[in-house]
Amino acid sequence: MLSLTSITMHALNVIFMLAEFALNGLLVEAWHLGLVVAWASLYGLFNGLQSILTHDTVYFFMDFSVVWAPAVMCALATCLSSIISLPLRFAGGR
Repeated sequence: MLSLTSITMHALNVIFMLAEFALNGLLVEAWHLGLVVAWASLYGLFNGLQSILTHDTVYFFMDFSVVWAPAVMCALATCLSSIISLPLRFAGGR
């Protein structure tokens, strides 16, 4: 469930990822984002199957046993696509 530990863990993960991008001068181009969408979709499928088979959800918004799950997935996909459409250039010398 949602806890301080979970929020802190995910927040630190984002900070470390941004630091890695900034320090290494990694450039993310638009054509790389297909892999991001594919990876997220595979994780969503894995999490859904895990939820169905074990009756235990990792994230409350990915609980496939509730009626509103498809609406939540559509909203998350919409947010992801709007973020992807932003110019993505991280601290790059390339």
